[in-house]
Amino acid sequence: MFDSIRHIPVDRKNSLPVSDLRKRYQATGIPVVFGDLTKNWPAIRNWSLDHLQERAGDASAGYFEAADQAVSNAEFKPTATMPLKEALERLLSSPRARVAEVSVSERSVIGADFSYPRLGFRFLTRLTSLYVGGEQAVEPMQQASSVMHTVRCHFGARAHILLIPPKQTPLMYRVGKSQHTIRDINFLAPQFDEYPALKFVSGYVAELEHGDAVYIPAGYWYCVAYEGIGIQLSLHALSGSLWQYVSAVWKRWLTRVTGLRLLGAAGGRRLSRRERRVQAKTNRRIDEFLAKRNTK
Repeated sequence: MFDSIRHIPVDRKNSLPVSDLRKRYQATGIPVVFGDLTKNWPAIRNWSLDHLQERAGDASAGYFEAADQAVSNAEFKPTATMPLKEALERLLSSPRARVAEVSVSERSVIGADFSYPRLGFRFLTRLTSLYVGGEQAVEPMQQASSVMHTVRCHFGARAHILLIPPKQTPLMYRVGKSQHTIRDINFLAPQFDEYPALKFVSGYVAELEHGDAVYIPAGYWYCVAYEGIGIQLSLHALSGSLWQYVSAVWKRWLTRVTGLRLLGAAGGRRLSRRERRVQAKTNRRIDEFLAKRNTK
């Protein structure tokens, strides 16, 4: 998957010392896959849709219907909010659908199924959340917070994650100052004629098997594609100061609210007015770059 985007495989490590993580990956801003991070968690044995329905079925969940994604805000706004049990039942009968941002506290029933790994990070337990992808589901491309490390722990069928370094943000067709790209872009099969800047994007791809975990450095863009039904636990740790964190949370909330309103103005059209401006501006910048390169 993601074969059309230039990439190299993410390093895979077992029993990586904290000092090596800091020196080789955290300090350099390079992602890494841990093959043994969850090996002692009950989750690696227990987590399935049946288990989540039985143990956490009453939790509130956002359900995203894949069929709505091409013409609406489905990437950002759930089709509906409902109990997790109901959302998972609907996901089983609707391939490519997904469930997102189910809050998981340490005191919850399924909170006993995992423990926060010792990676030298101070995890923000209130931000821990659960994601479930249906067969062939794809999470929209989004950007991780610039002041937080992210660790995604995967359970279930194989999944792939495309990771793009933050320095390539000018090529990503980001809408305003949001953490999202133009909704129309398909990163599994990029439309290079319409979005030529993507030809110059290069990053990493991680293949995640049951029990794997991937470290996503702060500010990275990432997109998850599920081969079959998969469950992911998202852990977050502060990488900057407390003030930077508060500022980032405020900016994220503000851009989410304004971004939803502006993107919603598109109605049934393929792109909103703002997205078309982003597309035109980025394409013009690429044309100018290519023209200069050809005259040298």
